[in-house]
Amino acid sequence: MTPIKNHLSPEFSRALIIRAENFLGVDPKTLRNLITSSRNNNIKIFTDNYGRLAGYVSWSRISSDTLRMMYKSLNNPRYIYERNDGKIFLIDDIVFGKAYQKTCKRKLRKFLYKKRCFCFIKSNKLKLYVRNKKRFKSTTI
Repeated sequence: MTPIKNHLSPEFSRALIIRAENFLGVDPKTLRNLITSSRNNNIKIFTDNYGRLAGYVSWSRISSDTLRMMYKSLNNPRYIYERNDGKIFLIDDIVFGKAYQKTCKRKLRKFLYKKRCFCFIKSNKLKLYVRNKKRFKSTTI
């Protein structure tokens, strides 16, 4: 019997290191999201000016149909195939080190500025941001 190779990216282990350094546990749902994001190369690691790990963001690419389902249920996509089939960026997890808040926020804004549309769930509300020319317009659903 041959072993199954999991092909996790180096960003996966860096994301776990960042979580550990900030004393954050990893529940099964977060771990599954990180593994899926890692396999799809959907983790961005932020570093400070000296190259130290400062934070990360992980996301999924969802379709408008999946976004409609999320609107109805306010849950993240359940199936793995729903996490890599569209152009809308669903932010799954963001972790910034306490000492690197300003640096990471600036880098996150720069990273998201290149995206057309992104969304996330916070406080049981689906927040959607769509870029028109140079500005983002926010909608809370």
